[in-house]
Amino acid sequence: MNESLDESTKKYLYELIQRSLHDSKSDAAELYRYLSATQSEIQTARALMMDVAFGVQPEELPLDNTRRNQLLLQVALADLIADRILSDLQEDHDLGFVMLGAWQSVAQIKTAAGKCLGLELQAADASKLERAMKAQRAANALHDKAGGSREKAQKMRELWASGKYTNRDRCAEEECGALGMSYASARKALRNTPPAG
Repeated sequence: MNESLDESTKKYLYELIQRSLHDSKSDAAELYRYLSATQSEIQTARALMMDVAFGVQPEELPLDNTRRNQLLLQVALADLIADRILSDLQEDHDLGFVMLGAWQSVAQIKTAAGKCLGLELQAADASKLERAMKAQRAANALHDKAGGSREKAQKMRELWASGKYTNRDRCAEEECGALGMSYASARKALRNTPPAG
């Protein structure tokens, strides 16, 4: 793959891969902190993953088979892959090889992060979620009522669509007071609207 690319493209791709791997290592560090992993546990997980990578069967597993420790091993694997590919980048290895390694590291980290989020959601207090949903319903009811912010925003978009104004800023400036809106809210309502007709 390296032979078919010019030097500037290869350099750009190597830099992109390197940034991706550094992000992966940073994410791994965050996940270690999230899992409250001690330095000893991290070293144990990395050593176990290295043994597995080299086909060494451990006599006993130094970490029990809890979901937390499974995640710790997954993060350690991603961290090790990132270390390996970063060192291979220094030796100008085949671009396809380093791209695959970077992808594996990032995929492992993202999967572990998703599982951590799943654990967090499982542990969330149901009453807190219910209160948040109730507050969201109340806020939506307030915005949706007659004369509420959503109706005002719709009227602002209709005024813009009328073609009376040549630019959105002027429309928002001149009509916000009549609708009982701030300029910022009126201008926000006109974002991504089609050109005036």
